[in-house]
Amino acid sequence: NMDHDEIPQEDMKEAPVDAGKSALALAGKPQSVAATNEPTTLDPLYYRPDNGNSDVVRCGDWILLVFADGKSAFGLAEPGGTMKLLKRHYPTQNLVGLPYGTVVEVDRDVLQILPPDASITPPLPEGMDESNSNEKGEGTTEDDDNEPSNQAANATNGNDDAVAAETEEFVDKKKRDNRHLVDTNTSQALEQDKILHLKKTMTGSKLVQHLVDNSATFAQKTDFSRQKYILKKQRKYQPRCRLVKCTAKTVSQAIFQKQDPKKFTTLRPDTLAQILAYSNVTAGAHVMVWEQDGLYGLITASVAERMAGYGRIFSLYTGQQPNFHEMMQKFNFSFAVQSMIYWVHLGDVDAKKRKSEPSHNDNGSDSQPPQATMTTVEEEEKDLEAIDRDAMEWPCPLQDHTRRYLKSTQFCSAKQEHKREQMLQTFMQKRYSRFTRKLTRPSPLECAKALHERQCDSLIVAVRQYDVMETMKHLLPHLAPSCPFVVFCEYIEPLAACFQWLQDEQLALHLRLMCTWTREYQVLPERTHPAMNMNQNGGYLLMGVKLDPTHGKRVVYSAEELEKFRSERPPRRGNKRQKRTTTS
Repeated sequence: NMDHDEIPQEDMKEAPVDAGKSALALAGKPQSVAATNEPTTLDPLYYRPDNGNSDVVRCGDWILLVFADGKSAFGLAEPGGTMKLLKRHYPTQNLVGLPYGTVVEVDRDVLQILPPDASITPPLPEGMDESNSNEKGEGTTEDDDNEPSNQAANATNGNDDAVAAETEEFVDKKKRDNRHLVDTNTSQALEQDKILHLKKTMTGSKLVQHLVDNSATFAQKTDFSRQKYILKKQRKYQPRCRLVKCTAKTVSQAIFQKQDPKKFTTLRPDTLAQILAYSNVTAGAHVMVWEQDGLYGLITASVAERMAGYGRIFSLYTGQQPNFHEMMQKFNFSFAVQSMIYWVHLGDVDAKKRKSEPSHNDNGSDSQPPQATMTTVEEEEKDLEAIDRDAMEWPCPLQDHTRRYLKSTQFCSAKQEHKREQMLQTFMQKRYSRFTRKLTRPSPLECAKALHERQCDSLIVAVRQYDVMETMKHLLPHLAPSCPFVVFCEYIEPLAACFQWLQDEQLALHLRLMCTWTREYQVLPERTHPAMNMNQNGGYLLMGVKLDPTHGKRVVYSAEELEKFRSERPPRRGNKRQKRTTTS
């Protein structure tokens, strides 16, 4: 029956509760189910207790594959889905159901799943284990220094040739270094065509062994250089990656390393953690977030992850519509978490204030009578989108173009029948999701009204092109007194001017302007040193607590008032001395 759509069983759990209609009616459940012992007032997370925090990869979840060198790639785990890795496309269907932390090896055509105890770094070939890395580039341990003398002492037992060979190898090991190695690109005996042919016909570990055997300079290198050479070839021909869950930490780290830090406004993961901590983001709070397009909605998604479906987030945007939906999808939020985000246009923040101010003529009188002004405001506040949403029915009937599309897919061969069913399932599932969003999401005018209902508990501002001081002048009145605010900017000069303005106007206390300096280190046995290339700038933060505009002013006493105040309250030491004299 294609006259009406029905929500599948897996979508019933994600039906909203506070969207104007009951969750049971919106999910299409029969009345017999509604008569059960379930509570009448349902928790927003009742139908989705895990809130998206699953330990295994579910169908339709976004995943993150992190390689050993720190590079990463996003992918969507679903039947028929693919993701691009190392300039090739790989299917992601076999990743569904795997626990996070699983190591995957990138093979020629498929992502090969490794055992649970596998390491993200492939094991070194035989004879190149980590025990040899105790040498400091050109020497061995003290125990190895006694081996030639012991071997020479046993030469009288008939093992003269073996002892001589081992002694020669030990002396060669002591003299081996990299001073005579010159990179002329001629040390590898295998040509490029041969390597490409071997790459198609054998596994990555065997190809790395062939490269080592055909290297003319490998025997002359130190053990540290050999390990570095092997690891470099393994990352190229035997890459492994770890299946990581998309969280605020992992996503910010992946974007910061993948993109140019200047394009990402130099927001490091530790800076993002400081923004969430100093802004006091907790469940049940009302948080206002204003971030520009350069952050891709990362701050809004991180705040939503921490609040876990309780409270409200007012995310401001410019343009015709918010463009942060791609970032929201990467966090695999449940319906309850997505419904707590209210997208408010930046022009609607002060719309109530502008409507309350009457317009004047050049003579100073009102341009129109108060009755006409009231009628105009009522007409402007007429929410057409909410009216269209309330007029919709559920299940939504099929439209004419949808019927024509479904009829066109009926005529297909027997071989394409499986693809047709899968295509129809995907099409109808997208249609369910689209109409569910239309029935449940608030209109822009409802979002603006919710913002003006009460003041927010936290304010987070991350700007790049806008003036920080002017932005704070418009957004700070929407923050409740004694509540924190955090301003992020990649330059210190705008924040310094805003700091001075807040201090002069006595609008905030506990003001701090800070920048966390960082340096990356390579931590390896006997090879710990700072990284050669790094970016230490993570932006600047201005934080403080808003004062009450009426009772939060700092009172300045005169000298006479201070003297009178001191005389009324004698010092503490004088009281003690007076008590001692009376007792004696």
